[in-house]
Amino acid sequence: MNVRAIAERARQHHGRILPWDMGEVRNYLTEREGLDAPFLGRMEIEYKRFLGLVLATGLKKSVPISAQIDPMWHVHIIFTKNYTGMCHKAADGIYVHHLPAVTEEERGRLCDAYNHATLPLYRAAFGEPDPVFWPPDAQICVACCDRPGPSTDSAEIRRLII
Repeated sequence: MNVRAIAERARQHHGRILPWDMGEVRNYLTEREGLDAPFLGRMEIEYKRFLGLVLATGLKKSVPISAQIDPMWHVHIIFTKNYTGMCHKAADGIYVHHLPAVTEEERGRLCDAYNHATLPLYRAAFGEPDPVFWPPDAQICVACCDRPGPSTDSAEIRRLII
């Protein structure tokens, strides 16, 4: 699948995810983390774009997420009914598993994939990423489904978008 096809699929998935109500997630992040509503609104948009990218790749490749967006994913997952409902209804029944990069070494290897796969896919699908949420050389986590662990082979990830 070429980058244009992935970008189009990402926009389609994002369109289905975008209306999903995440009020309880935003409320939690406001109460527990002190984040304000305008910032959380922007974070939610970027989180849903990330999910669109993950789903567009068919969950066959690692799509690193920035540490700036990852807190929303963590909180969304602990609201199990909301997260599972979104996966079933807005994400074609696909449960997007979260496999964090645990060690500094893992995060270092995945930064290459973030910069050379995630960010170019994002640009193709949604335009220039907001550097507040998608900074270059960000610490990252990985989205993955039905595999024993995240792929850290950036050449493998790059093949996805070429």
